[in-house]
Amino acid sequence: MKTPTKIKMILSIYSAILFCVVALMPDISKAGADTNFKMEISTEKNEYKEGEYVILMVKVKNNGTQTDSIEFLNDEYLSKSIIIKNQAGRSSSYKGAEVFYVGVHYTSIPANGEIVFPIELDYLWGFRSFDSYDETSKAFASRYFPNDKYTVEVNFKYDKGRKKISSNKINFEVKPSDASETEAFEKFKELYKFPYGGFYSETQNQQTILKWIEFMDTHRNSVYYDNAFYESVYKRKFNDFMYDSTMLKDCQHIINNKPNTLTARTAINTAFEIIEKISGKDEAILFLKK
Repeated sequence: MKTPTKIKMILSIYSAILFCVVALMPDISKAGADTNFKMEISTEKNEYKEGEYVILMVKVKNNGTQTDSIEFLNDEYLSKSIIIKNQAGRSSSYKGAEVFYVGVHYTSIPANGEIVFPIELDYLWGFRSFDSYDETSKAFASRYFPNDKYTVEVNFKYDKGRKKISSNKINFEVKPSDASETEAFEKFKELYKFPYGGFYSETQNQQTILKWIEFMDTHRNSVYYDNAFYESVYKRKFNDFMYDSTMLKDCQHIINNKPNTLTARTAINTAFEIIEKISGKDEAILFLKK
């Protein structure tokens, strides 16, 4: 399963402390378009409700006749290349932690092959923040997109800024939550006020996780159920608390009701890990074949 954005952000900070090296960042000098590669971006839909997760799919294709590679083509460096603007033209800058690498990292793509990066936009780009449980730690504030229209594009530079790959430009709109979702949205926002994280005790973190689980049980048909599912997965796994068979009903609910979505992919990967831990790899493989 792909590591959730928030966990990777925390791990990135620890990596910076451990390695204490200077990041080899692409230069911002003029770059020429690299026609050997093509980048396309998309979202699962064009319209979202306020506070609902927006996942950007970044696909990079190798147009060449042989395997080729791109330096620093990964979630972190792509994230810094994303440009998001609202209808008034205001830009939202990347608010993630700096990632430090030892040496140059390359990502290879086979001839006529492609690689896809799912990137959660809300947490690090949103134009508005949920009221946080810890206002002193702005780096960990959870953001979302308020009611507005937005444009997104990616302009990725590499080879010390001499080359670039630019994506298409897409649009999505965020509308206020429906009247039927008002209660769920207000309760969803309240969840971010419950203390959670490394500054708090194990007991406190577990109590907060139980609040997220309660929301999922109460608002199973809400558009915010997906948000709560993602939060529940990464919090339960990171804290090794209730990352067990109690999650399987939620995974199955997602798989049955929202097939062919990124949330379903996360649910399948999560269920596989849990079944493998409980019953072994053979049982987990049987689950995939169903």
